Amino acid sequence: MAQVLNGIKINSKLWEQFAEQAKRSKTDPARLLADLLRDYLDQKEREQLNRQTIREAKRSGLTQGDDIEGMIKHLRKKRLAKA
Repeated sequence: MAQVLNGIKINSKLWEQFAEQAKRSKTDPARLLADLLRDYLDQKEREQLNRQTIREAKRSGLTQGDDIEGMIKHLRKKRLAKA
């Protein structure tokens, strides 16, 4: 569902530069803006996931030097402790 955001104010000079760049890339400025917003949101989600992964890795007690077998052993011990 598309939504028009009338309350957004963009400096006219900035919008002209943006529209010119969109024109050079043969893209509708509104579509380019939507693509940029989507990319920005995807990037923020990836950053959040990365931070979450780092936190979980720190809590696990594993280091970058741990091999796959070590990680599997660690997970098995963790599961056994819960049971």
